[in-house]
Amino acid sequence: MKFFELILSERRGENCYEGIHKRFIKAKNRDNAYNKSLIVAANFYNNYKGATTGIPDKDMIFYFNNNFYAIWINSLKELEVI
Repeated sequence: MKFFELILSERRGENCYEGIHKRFIKAKNRDNAYNKSLIVAANFYNNYKGATTGIPDKDMIFYFNNNFYAIWINSLKELEVI
């Protein structure tokens, strides 16, 4: 297993927060880590009022609450475990 660092960014209205959320993912390879990252991004604000599990657009951005709120993957990098 490999470990990956996932950094998510979000937008709330006019405010954009780059790299505000960090999560760690364990996966066999980068493709699996990316698929897990999409699930994390889609479910990140599952309890957010009015938000439902989103489906990303062509740029892999999840929009909620009539495009007022968005979340996307900023970076996904493999960590070196010592």
